[in-house]
Amino acid sequence: RHPDVAVTLRTLGRMFADKGNLANAERHLDEAIAILEATIGPDTEAVAGTLRNLAELYVQQKRLDEAGALLRRATRIWEQVLDPKHPAVARALSALALLYLEQKRLAEAETLQRRSMEILEHAMGPQHPDLATALGNLAQIFRAQGKLAQTEPLYRRALAIRERSLGADHRLVAKNLDALAAVLSSKGQEVEALALQRRADEIRRSPKP
Repeated sequence: RHPDVAVTLRTLGRMFADKGNLANAERHLDEAIAILEATIGPDTEAVAGTLRNLAELYVQQKRLDEAGALLRRATRIWEQVLDPKHPAVARALSALALLYLEQKRLAEAETLQRRSMEILEHAMGPQHPDLATALGNLAQIFRAQGKLAQTEPLYRRALAIRERSLGADHRLVAKNLDALAAVLSSKGQEVEALALQRRADEIRRSPKP
């Protein structure tokens, strides 16, 4: 079968996943991977991308060990066919870090997320929205470790990047404000926490063009 069939199957699989039809999504993604491996080879960008799609599906199903295996394989492929410092590698590392966070493998999660951040800052620059996401992910890991003093500056930096690159009223700015407010509240800084939460609520209430 032709690789184009696999592309169609992958698209359908993602569509089914978005609609919550996980069984059909898995079937289509499995078939896409099989076709790609047979036609263009097992260690290709297309296979890596589809492996990540399937891993995301497994995370939804709480099949975390299987998801981790797929993400590790996808990362190895991207490192081989692109570059160990390519943004695709960084995004795969970040996804694996969040999976480890859910599994309470916090030291491993921190190591992977730090590497992801380094790659993104080097490849995309210090003001890119993807770096803000990586900063927020590391902040989540630090918060799970109880490192509140290290969590706050990460959320503040992520907030500044998002405000500058996305606009002060973007939904991701509101999400960032929520997270920062929660950390400040945990540290007893209730006045600032409340002000940030109010601003986040105002952003969500404001009609968007």
